[in-house]
Amino acid sequence: MDVKMLSLSLMLAMLVSAGISAAQGITISKLQVKYKYDYAVIEKYRIGMEAIISYVEELGRNSSALISYKNHFTTLAADLKAAADNNDGVSYNATIEEMKAVVSNFRQEARSQVGNNTEEARSRIETALKENEDYLYGLVTEARELRKERNTQIFDYYDARAKEVIDRLEVQGYDMSEAVAKLNEIEGKRGSFIEVMNATIQACSDKWVGECKETPEAENYFELRDEIIEDFKELRDLILKTVLDTTIPRAEDVLNRAEDVLNRAEARGIDVTAEKAKLDAIKSLVDDAKAKYEQGDYKEAIGLLRSARDSFRELKEEVKARRSGA
Repeated sequence: MDVKMLSLSLMLAMLVSAGISAAQGITISKLQVKYKYDYAVIEKYRIGMEAIISYVEELGRNSSALISYKNHFTTLAADLKAAADNNDGVSYNATIEEMKAVVSNFRQEARSQVGNNTEEARSRIETALKENEDYLYGLVTEARELRKERNTQIFDYYDARAKEVIDRLEVQGYDMSEAVAKLNEIEGKRGSFIEVMNATIQACSDKWVGECKETPEAENYFELRDEIIEDFKELRDLILKTVLDTTIPRAEDVLNRAEDVLNRAEARGIDVTAEKAKLDAIKSLVDDAKAKYEQGDYKEAIGLLRSARDSFRELKEEVKARRSGA
């Protein structure tokens, strides 16, 4: 869910002039969740490395290079966590690549030291992993729990943003009853959403990273997740449509009055050719916004209206400056 929910831009902030400071924030990053999953894999490698080192020492062979590689690997694991906590994706990916190289070097050295005892070496790794099975699966469960917490934060964040926008628009006189009803419907699904995530975590307690997706519980989770995403999109469109229902006619009225002003100025012999050309361009933006609105592309319509608003402000400033210089 985290990828889809994060990519879901409700565009609510575009509807108010001031920024929105939602009561709920997203404090867990996508990279931190990824690290929790990666850490389970890292620990699996570390346990395997230590099993090989012990076996090489049993054979009476030199384990110093293997120990050096293992120590470097664990140091990089700490660097990886720091990159995740700093939400530094570039450093994170670079560290992953470096860790892969260390694992490759460890394997090469292990083959050299183990010699013909590869089957026994594999057996030692399997035994070590079996002995640490509960620990390793516990790490994966922790990662799933963290993802659940992040998903809940994302839900609450967009819920809070929507509430703030709806409240502001109601104060401005917009009828937000449909949006309020839709938001209430979404909020009613929060408990079920948490339940399906808990059920998925429980059902996958004995499943490794990547093995949970095909379970019935995971399918229920994906289905509800996608449903909630669509609900938030519908809410976004309801809010945008409500604003556009009023904003487009207002914009057309303002432009018509501006055109009347320019026509009267022209009738008095004032050259307003440049101003009329700019006003026509602004009217074209509003017409395009209206067309997008009628097509249901509310996000694009809002963007065009913002461009029209900015251009109209520039035109007003130019007219004002011209008057001052007259």
